[in-house]
Amino acid sequence: MRPLPMLNLKHTSMKGIELLAVSQEYTIRTEFREYPNLVFTGFSVENNDVTLACFDDVQNGWESFFDISVPTNEVILKQKEFS
Repeated sequence: MRPLPMLNLKHTSMKGIELLAVSQEYTIRTEFREYPNLVFTGFSVENNDVTLACFDDVQNGWESFFDISVPTNEVILKQKEFS
């Protein structure tokens, strides 16, 4: 996996992509389900034509990848809980 040095947000379809910041926790909603508790780790270019948003799943201990060109994918920032 090669890290993507710069991302042109004008060429993406993923909703809320502008919210992504490394080490922040998010929920990703796809057409089929939601994936909570994901920590954004960066972007990766695969096969020179697909860019993936990369996350660590903090509850299950695995990596998750979402194609940023899919318009039904949505980034939701996890709200901090105040006590």
